[in-house]
Amino acid sequence: MRPVHDRMPVILQPADHAAWLGAQTKAEDLKALLKPLPEDLMERYRVSRSMSNTRNEGEECMAPCCED
Repeated sequence: MRPVHDRMPVILQPADHAAWLGAQTKAEDLKALLKPLPEDLMERYRVSRSMSNTRNEGEECMAPCCED
């Protein structure tokens, strides 16, 4: 992520969704989920500038738009 941004967002694996949203999940178990997603599971590509405007919605905002 560093070439794109200096902070890494939390990206949960599908298997961790229930624990993250569970009201009974202990704080230490939640903290254990805060780890970087392996780079080989990520994909990076440029998107339209329309993605930056909160009035725009839809999958077209996330569609690849140009060469990296």
